[in-house]
Amino acid sequence: MGSKKRKSKMNKHFVISTLLILIAAAGGFGQGTQNSTDTADDALRGSGRVNPSTLGMEINIPLGNFPGRGINVPISLSYSSKVWGMKSLGLIDGGIVSGGCRSFSDPVYAKNSASGWTTSLAVPYIEYVGKDNLFTTEGFPLASGLCVNEPTPNNNYATYIRRLLIHVPSGGTHELRADDTPITFDRSGTDSYSPWQQHNWDRTYWAVDGSNIRYIEDSTTTPATYRLLMPDGSSYDFSESLDSIEEATVRKATKLTDRNGNLTTYDSQAGTVTDTLGRLLTPPITPTAPTGPTPVGNPVVYTLPGMTGSYKFSWKHLKGESAAKRLNGF
Repeated sequence: MGSKKRKSKMNKHFVISTLLILIAAAGGFGQGTQNSTDTADDALRGSGRVNPSTLGMEINIPLGNFPGRGINVPISLSYSSKVWGMKSLGLIDGGIVSGGCRSFSDPVYAKNSASGWTTSLAVPYIEYVGKDNLFTTEGFPLASGLCVNEPTPNNNYATYIRRLLIHVPSGGTHELRADDTPITFDRSGTDSYSPWQQHNWDRTYWAVDGSNIRYIEDSTTTPATYRLLMPDGSSYDFSESLDSIEEATVRKATKLTDRNGNLTTYDSQAGTVTDTLGRLLTPPITPTAPTGPTPVGNPVVYTLPGMTGSYKFSWKHLKGESAAKRLNGF
């Protein structure tokens, strides 16, 4: 009896093994011999995660990579679901007490992104958050004076901190400070300590996040120096003129130089990048999202220079126009 059971099991194993061999052989005959393509994008992989700090979903999608002389130019799209923020508009009339004031804030959607999307080909820039965010001498945000019931301030002074934000391609941000000393100035006239006086920003700034990034701003040199020094020996140079992005005071990058002197240049007006080999690269998306969805059957076609194939992008309302209006208070 035991011999029959063993023989039955052996027969089953033999049948299963034979089937596996036949299936493998059929797969081998069904596909002809083909060498590996060994293309440059074989190693490109998308990634996704939940940011433990913001709890937002983040996605990175590589589109291509252009090897250069010293500096490679990767082209990718990044997405973060953390798209909503709040902006203080100061004080307005009202509150618990009759004749009082209450704080008023406004929701801000997709700041510094196209509905949450950014690209590695975006032009880096410096944001002067210390200049755009003033405080009272008591340390409270400086009100805009919209509340008629607001008591007369004790003085006409305001304070600020020499504080910058560096926005690098793909949406990363680093905070830099010259020091933590509050600077007080008189708003009633031309004060030498005013944040709108350029000499007050001529300092060396250090990253506060441990990234060892350093920024030097000196308007007294010829030409003026606006340079961001990276830990790997590369550096970004920024324009001598200030610009604005979404009401923020910014200074945009003009070039990236590696430690061997190879240059990548930025054209902030056209939004293009010229790599170390002279190739003109256009970002796959604009800094801000379009005002309406992409027409059906007419997607945005993006082609990488020197590469075959293309990508097609379409924008659409995920919740519909009525939901978007409700979110914005319409």
